[in-house]
Amino acid sequence: MEGGRARIPVATLEPSGRRMPLFGMGTAVYPFAAAEAARTAVVHAIRLGYRHFDTAAIYQSEQPLGEAIAEALSQGLVTSRDELFVTTKLWCRDAHRDLVVPALKNCLSLLVKSFNMKRMEENLDIFDHWELNEEELHMISQIPQSKSIPGFQFCSCDGQYKSLAELWDGEI
Repeated sequence: MEGGRARIPVATLEPSGRRMPLFGMGTAVYPFAAAEAARTAVVHAIRLGYRHFDTAAIYQSEQPLGEAIAEALSQGLVTSRDELFVTTKLWCRDAHRDLVVPALKNCLSLLVKSFNMKRMEENLDIFDHWELNEEELHMISQIPQSKSIPGFQFCSCDGQYKSLAELWDGEI
């Protein structure tokens, strides 16, 4: 530890050169934590040296994480939002053509009050250059495939999908 902060190894992401801490703090907890408890925990984690945080709308932790980042900036624990690496996830109910962009904008509005358009483009650019080699593809093909959430949970007479036939796209 340096000056009370842990030294966490990083990986350099191509092609942007952005550095991602290899060790981070997940914010998922069930039952869900109170927003104040989550915010306090993240500020403490930043104080300890964490710079990578994982969140998701379903965890109900995006807003407390955003508030903790603002607090860490105001306390001088970090000098810039660029020192932090935040990952979030799109919930499956938002994975429809007309819902993706609004869901992502909502995530951003909770996590940051202003954002750098160039940095957002760099983050998306990662996926344009991510390739797996033959060995990695083979290893992935050996993983047994199964559905983690039964499809009927997404069907409702009042919802977008009334039946499994409407939901099913023919692929796992």
